[in-house]
Amino acid sequence: MTRARSAQLLVGSWTSGFNKKVTHPSRYLMEASAQLFGHTPDASSGSVGAIEDPQMWSNGRWRDLAGESSVGEGRCLIAPIPHQDEDDEPAAGVREFETFPQDPGPSRQRASAAAQAVEAQIDAMPEDQDVYEALAQLGDDPAVRDTVALIEEYHLSRETPVVDLWAERVPATSVSALLQDAQEFARDMRRPMPTRPSSFSALGTVFHAWVERELHLASADPASEITAGADVVAGDDTALAGGDDGAEEALLTDGERERLERLRENFRAFVAGVLSDYRAVAIEEAFSVEVGGVSVQGRIDAVFERVRGDGPRYLVVDWKSGRPVTDSTKPDKVAYFVTQLRLYRRAWAARMGVDPAEVGAMVAFLAGPSHYTLESLEAMIGGAEISLDEALRGVLAD
Repeated sequence: MTRARSAQLLVGSWTSGFNKKVTHPSRYLMEASAQLFGHTPDASSGSVGAIEDPQMWSNGRWRDLAGESSVGEGRCLIAPIPHQDEDDEPAAGVREFETFPQDPGPSRQRASAAAQAVEAQIDAMPEDQDVYEALAQLGDDPAVRDTVALIEEYHLSRETPVVDLWAERVPATSVSALLQDAQEFARDMRRPMPTRPSSFSALGTVFHAWVERELHLASADPASEITAGADVVAGDDTALAGGDDGAEEALLTDGERERLERLRENFRAFVAGVLSDYRAVAIEEAFSVEVGGVSVQGRIDAVFERVRGDGPRYLVVDWKSGRPVTDSTKPDKVAYFVTQLRLYRRAWAARMGVDPAEVGAMVAFLAGPSHYTLESLEAMIGGAEISLDEALRGVLAD
């Protein structure tokens, strides 16, 4: 009753087809009658006498016999308890059983006959006959043309649209997305959508600028003279050097500044520990390398050269200020880092004219802190190294 939108019909009966014993109406019906109509008839009384008109319900005459609600909405009609003879012999002209639903009318009969005729035609059609050939045999009829158009429209709706784009350059950060879903990558290139702003993005921008300056000061790179004065030493706040990242840092929230300080501390410990046998030789190094006939362009965060101890001759490092990968990290996220490191290693090997085996690659998550080599990340996704050239050629060929 709570779900009725505009009208509610409450109906009951003294007897049923399978139980001839007279039973009292449900107490819920009686309580509703008492609340809405202000009376509660007993089992021996009623509002109307014996119903002689079999069409009373269909022609609406019952409304004239029913009592109106005390609030002006609704009507109540209660028939008296049937006598024994009324139960055994139905009133004259009243059918003992009504059919529901009613027998189909003329229009429904014609529609049913047409459907049966169509089904018979389908059953009679040869199973190996082309549907377009069968329609062509019916001649040039407007109905045939409409049918052909509907079939073609159906087939078009089932086809997956293919987006073809030609590009001679691809950003290094997009190669992983291209390899995972070429169609989605093409749609994004064709109609790029802005990404939602992220606090991690702002923090990462400030942190990378600070790392670049910190490495310039610690290395013999002449570029450090551009960003640092004689009175600025390693570890000073970037704003003291007059860099643009000082203004960006001022826009960070208090929580982001706290995370930035932790990143700085972890960076210094990482360089003093893991990279103690290396010195920085390239910072924010731009590169362009051909992979699978496509020019892939990007920047390497930092490249270190071994000065003592064991290890690869060169070490490419990608700084990350976000969450580190774990065993529960999705494989596509790990594959993204793998693809980046493979590109960076290949680009630096080509730049220096050395074998890629002499170049190590590592991603450092300084928020952890934790770091992973390219080999350890490849082991996490459990796949053998696939040539980037072969992978890109396969995607572009498809």
